[in-house]
Amino acid sequence: MSAIVVNENKLAELISKACGPRSLSEYSRACGISPAHLSRVKSGICKPSKKMCFKLASERYAKEIGLSSQEFLIAAGYNGDEIESTKEFEAVAFQQSDVITLGIVSKRLMLCGCTYQLLSLGENKEVDFAFLVSQDGTKVRWEFVLSFSYQISDYVARRNAYYYNLGRILSFRPLQNTQYTLILNDEALYDELVQEINRYMVLANVSVALIDFEAMEIKKEVVLDRGGRNMKLSLI
Repeated sequence: MSAIVVNENKLAELISKACGPRSLSEYSRACGISPAHLSRVKSGICKPSKKMCFKLASERYAKEIGLSSQEFLIAAGYNGDEIESTKEFEAVAFQQSDVITLGIVSKRLMLCGCTYQLLSLGENKEVDFAFLVSQDGTKVRWEFVLSFSYQISDYVARRNAYYYNLGRILSFRPLQNTQYTLILNDEALYDELVQEINRYMVLANVSVALIDFEAMEIKKEVVLDRGGRNMKLSLI
């Protein structure tokens, strides 16, 4: 295996850019990395691992300004095959995010005193998970669609993500005692969707929620069903 040749100047530049107005310590804590270790990486004393490069690029502010894990990996000296293997790690991270989201939603249902059960989806690939929730004598089927992104940096990709999620919202079927929630982790995309969508085009009982994986909570939620009169359950 060839030795890793770090482009120290480029790596330090990326780390400084990702810090933004914050200190290096604040950025490192947001990434879940030791401040002392990140300082050594920035100074060229240590070589970052592939996992660390992913963490540096996945922090919220770094994502907002369009930094990608590939930029950090290239600056850290990783080659094409090694960068490709990191995509597998990112895929695992997405799977973990799904499980974490399921746990956060389950906790919310427990706190509100609902009786609920996780439903088997069978061959239904349109939703990620669903609950049958009993509250005040009424049973509601609550279906969840997860749309997580870590590196939406260019304009075309952002527009594709916007229209894809808009289509998901409009495609939910208006069924009795059924409601849907689309959960995003990209705040800019969330804000754009809830501000621009015509709620009178939404036929089903639908809400859009924003999850914060750093705080392990649902940060925002907006009901889109023609004024919100029919939604029986909420994540906030």
